[in-house]
Amino acid sequence: MTQPDLQLPLLTVYRLRRSPPEAELQLAKSETMQISIVGGSFSILRGVNIPDYSSDSAGVVMGTEQLFFPKGAYLFLVSKFNFLDISGFSRSQATLKNTEFASALDLKFPHLIAERVFEGVPSKPNEISVDLESPVSLTVGPPISDEIVLENTTTILQQLNTMSAIQRSRFQLASRWFRRGSDATSEIDRLLFWYIVLEIYPAQDSQDVPNLVVKFLHQQIYPDIDIKSLKEKIGIGHLASLRAKIVHDGQLNIPPNEYSQYEGRLRQLQALARVSLKHLLGEPVLNDLDEWVK
Repeated sequence: MTQPDLQLPLLTVYRLRRSPPEAELQLAKSETMQISIVGGSFSILRGVNIPDYSSDSAGVVMGTEQLFFPKGAYLFLVSKFNFLDISGFSRSQATLKNTEFASALDLKFPHLIAERVFEGVPSKPNEISVDLESPVSLTVGPPISDEIVLENTTTILQQLNTMSAIQRSRFQLASRWFRRGSDATSEIDRLLFWYIVLEIYPAQDSQDVPNLVVKFLHQQIYPDIDIKSLKEKIGIGHLASLRAKIVHDGQLNIPPNEYSQYEGRLRQLQALARVSLKHLLGEPVLNDLDEWVK
């Protein structure tokens, strides 16, 4: 059975450290990829998913956002992908094609590329193109009043200010990677970023992340659970294997038949990273891991 095909352009834009060309400089063009340097100021219209939360429901509204870029020189990389490929493989390959060219160009000219300023599928007037590197996830929880947010803000600031310098430094570093994992659109990136949190704490100076995570949980949170059983329940060995496949074996994508299992492991890893940060902050660890441990 032939897979449906709807080709869309994935545009990646990098700001360059050079003077703008007088006219667009076409570097390469094929059926699947275009590379050019563009000068001047410009804007990009993109489709966005806007979470819509009410008191008793949650949904997503589609909208558009106009992005404006100041005068300068920009590298435009356009790779086509099949929007109807529900596995996400085609979209991922387009991202990798753009990234590999930018990296190779940076190796040739180390000071040319300044930063990435955009990646996605541009929309047209009266047309919304929503580009998703991974599925949209909506989490609905109990309503939180303004008073509770205000009260907890005071508590958080007190917790941060009473940390030792070493402890706070470690918390800040781990927080950076935790947020990068939460903000990432690639699920490969999420796994790598959240795993780094565990490397920072509780593993700290050791490379034996799985065993130190289990030891930490056993000593601090679950002393009544057998340590071997705890290791299996939290799935840290499986998570370390997934990371190794990406980092050491060069796995680029999640096979469609493994996606559901991978999603479950990601949820475990996020919970482990959350528990580690809570312990550093001095926040009570309640039921973050009970889904797997109890």
